Amino acid sequence: MRAAALFAFLLLPAMDADANDDAPKPLMQVFQGLSARENWRQNPHAHYRYVLHRRCYCPAPNDVRVEVANGRVTNVTDLKSGKDLPPARLSGYASIDELIARIDAAVARKPDSMRVEYDRHMGYPKRVHIDPSYRIADDEIDFTIESVTLL
Repeated sequence: MRAAALFAFLLLPAMDADANDDAPKPLMQVFQGLSARENWRQNPHAHYRYVLHRRCYCPAPNDVRVEVANGRVTNVTDLKSGKDLPPARLSGYASIDELIARIDAAVARKPDSMRVEYDRHMGYPKRVHIDPSYRIADDEIDFTIESVTLL
């Protein structure tokens, strides 16, 4: 019953969105239009930095400040030591656009569990927990982003 109510709630704005068009818009288009992350995609962010806290079985450090310029990670600073990572290690970190693409890819694979919270104002993913399969250990995507600063 809840799914039907949510479907109806999401479909209604699409049907009323354009009085000249009688055909309702696809549900995914309506969902994306309501998404806070569209704020991120619609505004150019050429240079920014953010704080990332990862919870994973991946190479440390997991608490870092990431700087991005022109869509590329240009610097990563370990928050515990205050030291910058060498350029060879930057590939383990991503821009916010790349993180959003990873979230979309995970959704397309229909994970067993997923929780994503976006910042309402800027539209970046604040908290992400995706478990692709309950049967597989340590395959989760789990991180938080805070302190996004446009430079």
